[in-house]
Amino acid sequence: MRGRFYPRALLQLFVGIYLGELCLVALFVFKQNWAAIVLEVIWIVVTAAVHIYINWKFLPLFDIVPISAIKYAAGDATCNYPYHDHGSSEKEFVGKNYWEGENRFEISQYDQALINLPGEAAPQSADPEANTSQKLSPLNYLIRFFNPKKETFEAIRKIMPQTYFKYVEYNPRFLSTAYYDPAVSDEKPVIWIAKDPMGISEKEMNKTRQYGVDISNDNATINDKGDVIVTGSPPNYQLPPKM
Repeated sequence: MRGRFYPRALLQLFVGIYLGELCLVALFVFKQNWAAIVLEVIWIVVTAAVHIYINWKFLPLFDIVPISAIKYAAGDATCNYPYHDHGSSEKEFVGKNYWEGENRFEISQYDQALINLPGEAAPQSADPEANTSQKLSPLNYLIRFFNPKKETFEAIRKIMPQTYFKYVEYNPRFLSTAYYDPAVSDEKPVIWIAKDPMGISEKEMNKTRQYGVDISNDNATINDKGDVIVTGSPPNYQLPPKM
């Protein structure tokens, strides 16, 4: 479930809250305490409103992580964590830019859309190690418990080991096709056939190459008994690197 059990369990606590409130309403009804009943009904409405608000804010994050949050966590100083809406506005900024741009895979337009996103995060150094080098100042745990905004991403980052922020850098050429199917991005395979005394393989090679297909009959022959004799490696074979 990709880590969904814990947040779903937290949301299911509302079931217990609803049951407790309904039990209180029943007790007040038996005692005919109408003022307490009205007050408890108001609390049920408030609880339902909070439940709906939390679902609206956090359920989308169960499946999708905001792109700006990913880039921000990777140390990109041009992006802020979307505290105000947890990335909901990225559907308009990033998605619209992606589909309406002349080049849908142009990185500069893509990044510019993220930079223009509104944010409330504090400025951050572009160097991840610089963010982890400062020691976290002691905070009052009681205040931090009742004011979770004090527990910012920067505060958490500072107490984490620096090795967590040693990000792998990939070649841009590799990233441009990283999620393509190998049949699309890999080099075309070479068809390997055996050379025969009658020259049939040569004719087939000439016909096949007219369609832009690589074909070779090197290092393979057919003897008089019809057995294929391999005398070397395939034409596109590469030796594995020595460790």
